[in-house]
Amino acid sequence: MISYSNMNMMELETLVYQVLKKLDNGVNIGWGTFLKTANRVFKYVASKTLPYKGWAYQKYTGIMANGAVIPLDYIDKVRCVIQSADGNYREARYAHPREYFVTTNADTRNSFVQSTAIAPVYTIFGNMDITTGEQRLYLYFSAEDNAINANLTYYGEPPDVDSKIDLVPIPNEYENLAIYEIAARLLLLIGTPNDMKQIYDIINQESYSIVQRLSQLKISEKKALERNTPSSFYTQEQLNWNMNGWQDLYRGGQEPRT
Repeated sequence: MISYSNMNMMELETLVYQVLKKLDNGVNIGWGTFLKTANRVFKYVASKTLPYKGWAYQKYTGIMANGAVIPLDYIDKVRCVIQSADGNYREARYAHPREYFVTTNADTRNSFVQSTAIAPVYTIFGNMDITTGEQRLYLYFSAEDNAINANLTYYGEPPDVDSKIDLVPIPNEYENLAIYEIAARLLLLIGTPNDMKQIYDIINQESYSIVQRLSQLKISEKKALERNTPSSFYTQEQLNWNMNGWQDLYRGGQEPRT
């Protein structure tokens, strides 16, 4: 996962306590409690901001065998590239587990719906880990018995931090959201709910600003796309002239003006 934050956990702790001090002078939270709360908040912030900056949370599994266990920090899939026995790499199409087991079953598949070496498919399916008894996610892929391994790209949760010199594992534009969310959860732990409305008002403002930045980004991208379309190479006068010419052709059956 990519992190653009230069803030470490000691600096983050200081900022959180500054927020708490404004609300309650009697706050006294140990490092262990702060650390556990912060790690949970980092995962919450990642899931909340994933639609806005998903590429910052991308991870890679490395080489995986068919039926391998997916890492516990998995949030959602991005892509799966399969290596075949001939050494070629192909991106597989994701299929719902029900569809996957139909397309890879020799008794139920057909020539229109099947997994082939040219068009492999993969799925992610939950099952019981027989060694631990835990419910885990597994990666299954098929390329007509020609696939040997796969590499899964996925959106993953930020890693846990355990030291005050560790960097905050989320993009720096979401640090304020993390600071106030940590402060709010610590206030709940120490039993001072009177200030919760004030701090959650700030959290809502931070969340709203994230959405607004995304909207502005989409507008900018749309304008950039419009500027790069072929029509932008013509002046407005040329566009009007061409349109009038084709209107003449449509109305009178004559050639447009040249």
